[in-house]
Amino acid sequence: MCPLIPQLGQLSNLQYLELHDNSISGTIPAELGNLTNLISLDLSSNKLSGPIPYSFGNLQKLRLLLLNNNNLSGNIPMSLTTVTTLQILDLSSNNLTGDIPINGSFAYFTPMSFRNNPGLKPQEFPPPPPMFQIAPTLSAGGPTSP
Repeated sequence: MCPLIPQLGQLSNLQYLELHDNSISGTIPAELGNLTNLISLDLSSNKLSGPIPYSFGNLQKLRLLLLNNNNLSGNIPMSLTTVTTLQILDLSSNNLTGDIPINGSFAYFTPMSFRNNPGLKPQEFPPPPPMFQIAPTLSAGGPTSP
């Protein structure tokens, strides 16, 4: 078993980090949030555990984030919703818990991005207030008689 080392976060010009299906274990180092030029991060199908780092909100150029098929736990960090460039997200088949964010870029992701996380739940909002209808006004001449 091999962990991700925090020193990866020093590769400031790195744009693609593709380490899927490598039996990588341990937690995701928060230092990966220093990779501000990262466009694609694929850590899927490993043995990663622990939370998704809050520092991933710093990855403002990220378009693809694949963390599926691991043992990640905890909440989805709200900082990820500020990554407006994010187009593809797969957090499925983990042990994530809490509410699925629906703001920012997360408004566009389907339930497929979050499936097989029994502790995740979609946010529920109260129903909207009833719509008021304006009663029709009578014509200036008053009602007409038959």
